[in-house]
Amino acid sequence: MRSATFLHHLLSSPVPINWVTVIWAMAASACVTIALPHLSIGIWQRRTMANLLFAIAALAVAAIAAAEFAIMSAQTPEQIGWAQQWGHVPVFVLMVVALLFQAANWLFGAV
Repeated sequence: MRSATFLHHLLSSPVPINWVTVIWAMAASACVTIALPHLSIGIWQRRTMANLLFAIAALAVAAIAAAEFAIMSAQTPEQIGWAQQWGHVPVFVLMVVALLFQAANWLFGAV
């Protein structure tokens, strides 16, 4: 089998999946993967807040990616509006966590 034929066969897989779906799923799963160790460290070591705040921020970014994917895969304008409304919640959480991190850093020095 020639390389061009093999490449064509490899790229034309029978499973219809969009590459954007793969990228968004990978980004969200990377955020969750990064968040889980920091969440466990943040829960067990309560003296430092940085790990817990970072875990919450990473989970918020994963939720933003899920909301963006819901917007991309919406079929009706109502679904887009619903996804946009709920997509603002993790954005708000991310902003609050960033402000808390900065406030703790300014007030207490190293978080």
